[in-house]
Amino acid sequence: MKKKKYNSSEERALLTYVKLMRAADSFTSRTHKHISLHSLSLSQFQVLEVLYHLGPLCQKEIAGKVLKTSGNLTTVIENLSKQNLVVREQD
Repeated sequence: MKKKKYNSSEERALLTYVKLMRAADSFTSRTHKHISLHSLSLSQFQVLEVLYHLGPLCQKEIAGKVLKTSGNLTTVIENLSKQNLVVREQD
């Protein structure tokens, strides 16, 4: 298999992308470890962060902010409610 030749601009872009992805992976790994110490999943932490900064929101709005479907968040929010970290209200 022949190695593709890249021009200097493409080479820099590729190296930058690889470094950014490695940094993101490292950050995500460390974040998961820290969050799990508090018995939270990343999705649960995201929901708490959104509610902390934006205040009360409906499930659909939260889903849009954390880039999940509202169906996926049902279980996440139920578990947060069981831990007394959020209060669900009927609207």
